[in-house]
Order: sequence, then structure tokens, then C-alpha cells
Amino acid sequence: MDVTAIDVNGNGAIDYAGIDRIAKTVRVTAVKTEGPASYTVQRTTAQAWETENQDVAATTSIFRAGTDGLRTWTTLRGLTTATVTSYNVGVATP
Repeated sequence: MDVTAIDVNGNGAIDYAGIDRIAKTVRVTAVKTEGPASYTVQRTTAQAWETENQDVAATTSIFRAGTDGLRTWTTLRGLTTATVTSYNVGVATP
């Protein structure tokens, strides 16, 4: 987990319920299920404290990469894009 912050009010402390600008990144190994299939993924979640004077983190993005290197899922503000790489094995190309 990485936390980055700017001490906006200059009081020498990071105030999650104040006006400081805070971002957190969490990386974990997880399982992503799509229909009947499950994939082991490396998931990176980014959060930001966007509302002043409230200790509430908003998830701004989630990136999942399949450990097989063939699949990724990117979620930005709730909208997800999936990418699948496939290869034609045994097919000759000119």
C-alpha cells in the first residue's frame, strides 16, 4: 500500500478528514470471476480523498491484469473495459 499526500493546511500532519490531498494505491493478488471462468489477477486499486472535511475515500480506478498475461480489466469511475489477447497457434502467416 502506498499513500501520497500534500499537507495543504501546513500543520505537519496528514488530515484524512481535513483539506489535505490524499491518494492511496493498494496492490493485491485476487480472483476475477466472469461467468463460469475465474482468473488469478494482480489488482491495483487507486483511491482519493476528494471531499474536503470528510474521511471518505473514493475509488477512482481498479486495474486487473491476469497472471497469464492475456487479460486485463480497467475500471475508471465505474466504467470497465476488458482486453483479451489471443494467438492463432499453428496458423502460418505470409
